[in-house]
Amino acid sequence: MTQAFTSEFYKNILNRINSNIYITDIDTNKIVYMNDYMKHTFHLQNPEGETCWKILQCDMTGRCPFCKIEQLKSTQRNSACVWKEKNTITGRIYMNCDSLIDWDGKQYHIQNSIDITDQILLSMEASIDELTGILNRNAGKKRLEDMLKNMTSEDKLAVALCDINGLKWVNDTYGHMEGDKLLVFFAQNVHQELQDSDFIFRLSGDEFVIVFVNKETAQLETWMQHMLEKLKVRRTAKGITYDVSFSYGLASIYAGEHLNVSDVLSIVDTQMYIQKRDHHIKMGQERLQQDRRRQANGETLLPFQYNKDYLFDALSESIDDYLFVGNLKTGKFMYSYKMMVDFGLPSQILSNAAAFWGEKVHPDDMMMFLRSNQEIADGRAEQHAITYRAKNANGTWSHLLCKGKMIRDESGQPDLFAGTIRNLDNYTDIVSGSDSSPSFLQSNDIEQFVVSEIFKTHFPFAEEKTAETPDKNADSQALLATPKILFYFLEQLPETERLKIEHKLQNFINQYILDGFRAVYAKPQMPLFCFNQAVLDFTQYTYQEFMETCNGYFSHIIHPDDREMVEQSISEQLKNNPFYSLRYRILRKDTTPLWIYERGSAVINEYGEQFILSFLFAPYEQELTK
Repeated sequence: MTQAFTSEFYKNILNRINSNIYITDIDTNKIVYMNDYMKHTFHLQNPEGETCWKILQCDMTGRCPFCKIEQLKSTQRNSACVWKEKNTITGRIYMNCDSLIDWDGKQYHIQNSIDITDQILLSMEASIDELTGILNRNAGKKRLEDMLKNMTSEDKLAVALCDINGLKWVNDTYGHMEGDKLLVFFAQNVHQELQDSDFIFRLSGDEFVIVFVNKETAQLETWMQHMLEKLKVRRTAKGITYDVSFSYGLASIYAGEHLNVSDVLSIVDTQMYIQKRDHHIKMGQERLQQDRRRQANGETLLPFQYNKDYLFDALSESIDDYLFVGNLKTGKFMYSYKMMVDFGLPSQILSNAAAFWGEKVHPDDMMMFLRSNQEIADGRAEQHAITYRAKNANGTWSHLLCKGKMIRDESGQPDLFAGTIRNLDNYTDIVSGSDSSPSFLQSNDIEQFVVSEIFKTHFPFAEEKTAETPDKNADSQALLATPKILFYFLEQLPETERLKIEHKLQNFINQYILDGFRAVYAKPQMPLFCFNQAVLDFTQYTYQEFMETCNGYFSHIIHPDDREMVEQSISEQLKNNPFYSLRYRILRKDTTPLWIYERGSAVINEYGEQFILSFLFAPYEQELTK
């Protein structure tokens, strides 16, 4: 049975709804109904009969310019219009739903308004960095992502990654409250200098990203220098007595490059570390000169101090050769006596190790060396393993492998860094198992050693025969005990020859090759000869998936936009140099790109076939989700 309800019943229901509901005559703009909730919100007693724009808005002389009545009259019957409005009387933000209804020969306007002010404030708070008041990491990356996806051919973005210099020193010297003051000072001053279309967000502790819209790189370089000057001038007014500066990396982004946020941050991160390296070397050299002047004046330098409780934990994870231990809070490092002699250190304790090694490390290895050490100093990495060349006391280049571990203090800050440095030129029994140096090591060229040891079995290099023949079964059992296949060969080899190669490669990989390794024929599309497990780890494929994807050609996993560049760059560089290096993208299983740094050389076997032997590193694997 259908129940007949009176108009009073429906009116009572509307008065119980917690949203603002009112109805007007569209010809007169007079209010014919308003529920009790809206009357209470606007502090109205008897609004019926009043003109809506006179009592629901401030300073209106006619129908509100944002009124939706005319728009609704021109649309289909029973349509609705949803829109946001900040009311001039309450100061609150409402989500309005407007519609028209025909009744008894007249047309009426109905509006239902829900207060969304608190939800908007919560959303804003979730997007704001609590300390600095600018966009936080998630909100900033999302906004940059949207801009990258919606770029047109006419658009251009410039992105800068800024790292405040000396924040760790400020925290250690003045306390973390002063460090927070520095972060706020930097963020707010940069924010107020940006135009409306530009924005800044905090990426991590002392790293900030600035996004500029449609500006030239040269113009922004000038802007950055002016910003550094403004911070220098304004710091005094805020009671900041120490230097305020920042390092930055800057890159222009165009629509055709199809870069994502990770790609962009990787590019500017690389540029920033080049500048940060120069800054730290300069500051270190200045402190080094200060220490030398103090010593010349007979002043006693503070004794070397470090957290001895954790020394054994750090060194036990490393191998024996030159030892080092560093106090990351003072910047002082101690090295073994043997290293002091071999590399001409002024003493076993260096007050500014970065400045000293900045003059010793080979220029081609400097960027990776400083980047890896900076990650330890900033607390962004716990472990450290890097190969590089440094000039020894005899003035020649020594190939070194440094391994170490960082220990944090009770507050979580980087405290102690200790480990070992191995001189690879002196380590001659990697494969042979003997103390005698193979003939191909006499050049002291570790990269020639790698080339020779990998290829001399399959492509007969000159090799001395040993009295003892390797035990095939022993080799097989050793390899079967290994949980992962280290190398996949794309050519069928006699089992004895394959086991000999794999055994030697395994020994070498376990000691020295920190990332990917690959050998290809020097032909178009780079047909593969062999590669190691790290290549599969980079691409996230299984071996079977990798082979189905690349079909035996390494170029098939290189980003399509980079393939031609990679082959041409390798060819051009090897015309004039024994080694080449380049940076490009490979495609992983999920089709996302991964930036790869590659360094390699060419070798020729006795049959005249040329191969490209390469080491692959993924220094940009972190998405900077710090």
